[in-house]
Amino acid sequence: MNIEGTYKMEAPREAVFKALLDPAVLSKAIPGCEKLDHLGNNRYEMTITMGIAAVKGTYAGKVELEDIVPPESYKMTVDAAAFPGAVKGIVTIRLVEDGNLTRISYSSDLQVSGKIAAVGTRFLAMTAKMLTGIFFKAMAKEIAAKAG
Repeated sequence: MNIEGTYKMEAPREAVFKALLDPAVLSKAIPGCEKLDHLGNNRYEMTITMGIAAVKGTYAGKVELEDIVPPESYKMTVDAAAFPGAVKGIVTIRLVEDGNLTRISYSSDLQVSGKIAAVGTRFLAMTAKMLTGIFFKAMAKEIAAKAG
């Protein structure tokens, strides 16, 4: 399943990039995040509780950041599993200055398996876009709080 989109944030690109790599900020912004521990070398261990339709679970997994080009881009590999299924994928994040704003574009290639796959690609894509919007709004709030 491919999901892509853009989000404009009212903050300097450097501040946005720094926040996107900060486990303390991310743990507050990621919907359902219960734990995000930095393991070193741009690797993290996470626990997220999430429900999509009637399929709910607590997902545990790993996140690894690669190809980091501050403050422009990075690639994130995600591998998480729970009773309802598993999610694996790669997300590419790019940041571009746009006047006083930072334009964030994301592109992902995700594979889902188990009961969660039965929900359907269309519904999963809509849910993922909604959760991404919630994430970026929470990120903007965290960045504004740190700047203020």
